[in-house]
Amino acid sequence: MTATNWTPVSGLLQWEKQQPDAIYLSQPRDGEVTDYSWADVATQARAMAGYLQSLGLPEGSSVALLSKNCAHLVIAD
Repeated sequence: MTATNWTPVSGLLQWEKQQPDAIYLSQPRDGEVTDYSWADVATQARAMAGYLQSLGLPEGSSVALLSKNCAHLVIAD
């Protein structure tokens, strides 16, 4: 992959393949921390994308995100 054809999705897929169990995100909540590996993040991103596709929205539709600064906001992005 070169810099000219890099996208956030291609980067995620590259890291998921190269080091799926490495921690990418850590989310503190209520005094505990949940870690998300590259494989976890890719799985959750696919689930979010699948849900959006299941809505049958027209191509090019805008979708708003409302969230605190958290791991799932990064995943959704």
